[in-house]
Amino acid sequence: TLEVSIPGNVCPGSAQVEIIGGTSPTVQNVTYTECYGPGNITFNLPKMNIPVSNTPGATYTYYENQADAVAGNGNFIVNPAAYQSAGGQFVWVSVKKGFCAAVAKITLLKAPEMIAVIENPQPITCANPTVTLIGNASTYPAGSTFLWQASNGGTIISGGNTPNAVVGTGGTYTLTIVKTYQPGDVACTAVKSVNVLVDKAPPLVSVTAPKTKICVGESVTLTATGGANYQWTGSTIL
Repeated sequence: TLEVSIPGNVCPGSAQVEIIGGTSPTVQNVTYTECYGPGNITFNLPKMNIPVSNTPGATYTYYENQADAVAGNGNFIVNPAAYQSAGGQFVWVSVKKGFCAAVAKITLLKAPEMIAVIENPQPITCANPTVTLIGNASTYPAGSTFLWQASNGGTIISGGNTPNAVVGTGGTYTLTIVKTYQPGDVACTAVKSVNVLVDKAPPLVSVTAPKTKICVGESVTLTATGGANYQWTGSTIL
């Protein structure tokens, strides 16, 4: 309130002005990582609303220029849910509650490319009843998780959450590699499938002898064909 008195005038004049106080929202800068893609990829900027500020009832307006964000002018990003960027840049968000606003910086990053690779597996045979599926050559960032899944009759014996898994039956096996980035629970994946075959057909073995009747003290040479390795059983073998 302001009162003004004029000499000789016993009635002062007065004027008033009302100042209303407000509280600016609390904000923090964040890094927003999206999954790899060639060229520009889509960033859903409103996904960062709560990580930037959890002020109830606040509104969020995104800008490419910090000065525009501070001014809160009309040069905002029109479609922030489908913002195109190659990553490696900043955007700014003005968080407003009532007539008070605060500005935060969002760093946009593109996640490294992930590629799942499985070496061509050997078939399951009588001699090799298990096969190790090898995914060591896959490309993935640190902190990734692994999941092997079996279908079409496949059976995972061990290593279901590692790059390499031991399997015991023929079927289809799928390796899924996942890396989750925070904030926003952005899960990036790489998937690869491989078929394991079964080859348990017995070899066609034959045994021949020059004669099949011998007397005491005599011997005969038996000749086997059709196999890679042989194990003889039966009577005395010299």
